[in-house]
Amino acid sequence: MNTTVTRGKTLAHANHNTSKHYDFINDAFGSHSLARQAAAEKFLETATIDTTKAEATDFARTKPLWKGRGEMMGTVTSTHFTTDGEKIDIYITTDSDHKEVHIKNY
Repeated sequence: MNTTVTRGKTLAHANHNTSKHYDFINDAFGSHSLARQAAAEKFLETATIDTTKAEATDFARTKPLWKGRGEMMGTVTSTHFTTDGEKIDIYITTDSDHKEVHIKNY
């Protein structure tokens, strides 16, 4: 159940359905998925097209979004898109153990 919440040209992705409530989705669900979604939506309230990649990445590395890694812990992947006409850059970051991935269409 992946969900994307959009605000203009910005979006926040959740590990749960944000349009329909399920009883099992509570504060403990999915390593605090609801708290991470709320934090992302709050960030988007002030983010603009001029919000830099560095600002978005710094935010993604804060709690509750940043979970880190552990034996039984997945990771939060932050993805930042930039567009310039038809040129698109996608930057994917997982954690400090792995280099950022840069995908571009040009």
